[in-house]
Amino acid sequence: MPQIRKVGNSLGVTMSREALAKANLGEGDEVILTPVQDGILVSAASSAQARMLAAAMADMDARPDTYRKLAE
Repeated sequence: MPQIRKVGNSLGVTMSREALAKANLGEGDEVILTPVQDGILVSAASSAQARMLAAAMADMDARPDTYRKLAE
């Protein structure tokens, strides 16, 4: 199970090799953290899904009124 641990002056999340393999992630890979209703979604920065989520979040930040009206 992932755990939050102290790494120098920061905190890091440790994950099992199996979890990293399922996510197609490895040491040094960049990840995108996307807020979701119950927590965060961790995606490989190089994945198409992560790029789409990042673009959607940037668009929502740029036009909050439009998305607020769509949510009504």
